[in-house]
Amino acid sequence: MILSTFYNHIADASAQNGLSLSQVAEKCLSWGITGIDIETEPYREHNNEFLTLLDAGMQLNSLPTRCDFFHHPEDLSIAMEAVEIVRKYHGKQILIIPGYLLPGDDLQKCLENCIKPIQTLVDEAAKYGIEVGMEDYDHEAYPYGRQSVMLWFMEHVPRLSCIFDTGNFLFHGEDAGAAYPLLKKYIKGQIHCKDRKLVGREGESGSVALNGKTLYPAAVGSGILPMKEIISDLLQSGYNGSFTLEFFGSADCLSDLEASAKFIHSLV
Repeated sequence: MILSTFYNHIADASAQNGLSLSQVAEKCLSWGITGIDIETEPYREHNNEFLTLLDAGMQLNSLPTRCDFFHHPEDLSIAMEAVEIVRKYHGKQILIIPGYLLPGDDLQKCLENCIKPIQTLVDEAAKYGIEVGMEDYDHEAYPYGRQSVMLWFMEHVPRLSCIFDTGNFLFHGEDAGAAYPLLKKYIKGQIHCKDRKLVGREGESGSVALNGKTLYPAAVGSGILPMKEIISDLLQSGYNGSFTLEFFGSADCLSDLEASAKFIHSLV
């Protein structure tokens, strides 16, 4: 089992507490958080900072990668670059974010445009032991935030995995507890542990869900989502992949990292 977190959270913890990146990394390692998830753009923009975390003893876990297969299915340049980055740093996964809807788009056509390029990425990554997965995404322009669309992708792209995000179905008005058993068999190497609260801390703006409710970040296990039930069931099923601790917009990333790690360790 690997505990990981986003580069953004480490950088925010550094800024919020006046600590160096190396000092935050040292704390993360002491709590059992060894992995880093970093998107391709932050990887390019903050490469020196990323390397600092590697030097401190952390390792690349996953590389979320944004492409626009909805509208440009022929363009695999960013996806192939992701394979090379993950290979270079001996990472384990690519999280493919395949596109977003624009006004007037035909949803079914956009989804079908994704099949060939994602399959090509899955096949190429597999040559190097790299897993490719998709997550349910919390934005109205990303239709795969809904369980039905996630299932569609799992059924149409062989060997594509589900990177189950516990907090994002709620954004679309769906129940993570109900989505989990439907997608469980596709969860292979990564899950995003995101809890939510309905009341935020000072300085937190939250994100407005499609039903109008504002959802705020929370340390894993401290919010309204069935984190204990989902994580416990996954562990009891023999899952040995990574758990990525996620709370974008947190006003206190350092304490959320520590509390989240302790919560997951308590379930093992």
